Amino acid sequence: MANCLGDIVNYTLPVGTVNLWTFTGGNILSGQGTNTVQVQWTTSGTGTVQCNWTHGAWGTNTSSRTVNVGSMSAPVITGNPSLRFSATQFQCPGIATGGR
Repeated sequence: MANCLGDIVNYTLPVGTVNLWTFTGGNILSGQGTNTVQVQWTTSGTGTVQCNWTHGAWGTNTSSRTVNVGSMSAPVITGNPSLRFSATQFQCPGIATGGR
């Protein structure tokens, strides 16, 4: 499963009762102790989702999965960012011009 840095994602345990959610590389925003938790990924690289849960037939268990979190940096604009408009074209210094 892949996510991007800053993504807010919901994870759900479909059966049983959740005792504890643990995330490496993300912060729990809501839902700790419930079957659905919302997390925001705060560290790029490999993160983990771990859930300690109990079910009457299966007892207490821990399930986990690895999550790949990609980094998305903000775009960087260099040069003179001003736009000049004329009736037929636009110009950005250092960038090819185009028609309407």
